[in-house]
Amino acid sequence: MKPSEIEALVRALKMKYNISQKDLAKKLGYNESYLSAVIGGSSKASEKFIRTLRSEYSKDVDELANESLRARVTQVQALLGAMEFELVKLLARGEKKEEQEIRDRLTSRTISNLSKLIA
Repeated sequence: MKPSEIEALVRALKMKYNISQKDLAKKLGYNESYLSAVIGGSSKASEKFIRTLRSEYSKDVDELANESLRARVTQVQALLGAMEFELVKLLARGEKKEEQEIRDRLTSRTISNLSKLIA
C-alpha cells in the first residue's frame, strides 16, 4: 500500500468507527507515534502493520481499493473522451493532412497521462 492509501484508509476508519488515532493504533497493536509516522510518510509501513490493518479491516480495505479503482476508471474515461474531442476538433478545422500526426501526438500524451493515473 502507498502512504497516501494508508492515510486515506486510516482517515476513513477513524470517521467510520468514530475512533481516535490513539485508539486505532492501540487496536492494531501499535503506538500512536508509529501510526502517525506511517500516515505522515516519515516512516514506511511495515509488512506486519499492513497485514494487521488488512486483517482487522479487510472489508474497509477492499471498499477503499474499489473506490480508488472506480475513480481512476472515471479519470481514464474522461481523458479518452477529451482525446477524442480534441481529434474531432482538429480534423474539423481541415487539418486532415496531419491526421496521423495528430493521432500520434494525442495518443502519446494520453499514454503518458494514463501512466500517471495507473501508477
